Amino acid sequence: MFNYAEMATAELIELLFKEEDRVTLEHIREIASRGDEAKPRLLEILSNEDYWYEGQRGEFWIELHSLMVLSSMGDPALLPNMLGVVMDSYFAEQHWVTARWPELLAQFGDAAAEPLMKFVRELKGAYKDSFDYSQARGQVAKALTLVGLENETVRPQTAEFFCQLFSDPEEYDRVFLSQTVLCPIALDRKAGLESVRKVFHRKAIIESAYGKYNDVVRYVSDRRYDLKDDFGDDLFDFYDPEAIAVRQKRWESNDTLEFGEHDYHRAYVGPAPFPLPFERCYPNTEVSVPAGYVEGEAGNVIRRDKVGRNDPCICGSGKKYKKCCGQAA
Repeated sequence: MFNYAEMATAELIELLFKEEDRVTLEHIREIASRGDEAKPRLLEILSNEDYWYEGQRGEFWIELHSLMVLSSMGDPALLPNMLGVVMDSYFAEQHWVTARWPELLAQFGDAAAEPLMKFVRELKGAYKDSFDYSQARGQVAKALTLVGLENETVRPQTAEFFCQLFSDPEEYDRVFLSQTVLCPIALDRKAGLESVRKVFHRKAIIESAYGKYNDVVRYVSDRRYDLKDDFGDDLFDFYDPEAIAVRQKRWESNDTLEFGEHDYHRAYVGPAPFPLPFERCYPNTEVSVPAGYVEGEAGNVIRRDKVGRNDPCICGSGKKYKKCCGQAA
């Protein structure tokens, strides 16, 4: 165990590298409590492209930890730095970061409203170059929705922003609009539903997301759901002791697709913290060949002796030889 309170700030930040994805919430909060003393090094890490694109081992996690600490500080002066690396997180495919942008950015409160709206506006049309821009706009828009829901002073402003956005006949980023279809409704139900109806009318929504317009109406009318849950989650779930334990188990077993009840939860799934050995990624599985058969060049099992008409076909189809390749013999 570490006594974080007794460690120097530089030591605490260096420990983030060494602990990789085993960093604790207490560790993160202790660095955040150091405030201005910790900011320069964390911002340096954030702006270092090597950590985003070529990081290995502990470096793989360092951008995530840095963002967590900086957002915890809630200093609006840090917003430009945070927004400045949003696209880096997508281009570098840092999925554990991209999944957390709504909560990360919402930590800055009502001061974040205008910068977030500016980000969404300025990337209009960028989807034509890459869908990464659509995804990024969507996450920032969800952050803006959280800000509006949690801060009544800017809620009317954010609601109007979304209603205008959805009513704009030149807004045709279908991925973005489909991702954020609930944003205007959550902030202003009546005006939001009307703006969403217009988007459906001009066929700028991918219906596989929420279905047709009437399906959206039914969804938001169901009182079992709190729409706020659609925009964010627990910011610090990555540091939950259970999540840490599950991740370590996954790396040991090289299980990067499924892990029991935790399938698809963002705190548990994701790429390994470092490149796995080639033989672990592509194990050499032995082919079981029954007696009297040999493995063919195509990987199928072929009978060594002459094939009988009632034997399994040599092509591996599972049919009898006479009902398959034997018909052309």
